[in-house]
Amino acid sequence: TVGPAKENYSEPELVGEEWGDVPKAYQHRVRKVWKRDSTFQVMNEVVVDRGPSPYLAQIELYGDGTHLTTVEADGLCLATPTGSTAYSLAAGGSLVHPEIPAILVTPICAHTLSFRPMLLPDSMVLRVVIPPDSRNTVWASFDGRHRIELRRGDHIQITASKYPLPTVCASQSQTQDWMSSLSRCLNWNERKRQKKFTMGLDGESDKSDDGGNAADEGSAVEEDAGLV
Repeated sequence: TVGPAKENYSEPELVGEEWGDVPKAYQHRVRKVWKRDSTFQVMNEVVVDRGPSPYLAQIELYGDGTHLTTVEADGLCLATPTGSTAYSLAAGGSLVHPEIPAILVTPICAHTLSFRPMLLPDSMVLRVVIPPDSRNTVWASFDGRHRIELRRGDHIQITASKYPLPTVCASQSQTQDWMSSLSRCLNWNERKRQKKFTMGLDGESDKSDDGGNAADEGSAVEEDAGLV
């Protein structure tokens, strides 16, 4: 990543590598900044947003050196399959199975009707660039931490980590564990099951139902049958 340190701070500054040497009692008096070429490992997502600026963030997105698109939005979320159930999902991104090797690209409140979330192969090297003619700077965060300001001309390079993160599943199947967690945590696709029609001896549908839905549906079916 490339993130310039802010200038004219009134507090003392330390780069990230020196932060651990500061006693905790004095850390509130020191401003923490990050040097250029800092590297971060993330589990969920990298988010680039407009921060406190009233203007849209203008971001150029490149993949393997090819210009993919120009983003004009509140921000851009680049997530892992694990992070597909976090910020990316809240921004309208898709749920992605953890075994799919992909990088999710999800716009945050894009000012266009045609920019939809997409999945890119994790072998692709992505680069997020702040163009020189951008109206404002943008801010980047890594799993919600290490928030840094990106100025015009700065960029972030995003690649799949070479350090895979092992996980422990509660069941023998990773898919079963993933689906149960979606239902448990997000109530994914929770709905009262539709009841089937029960036919009486006279050939008419039984219209009794707890919520009255089956009776309405049965009436509609009988009316349609009468029209035919």
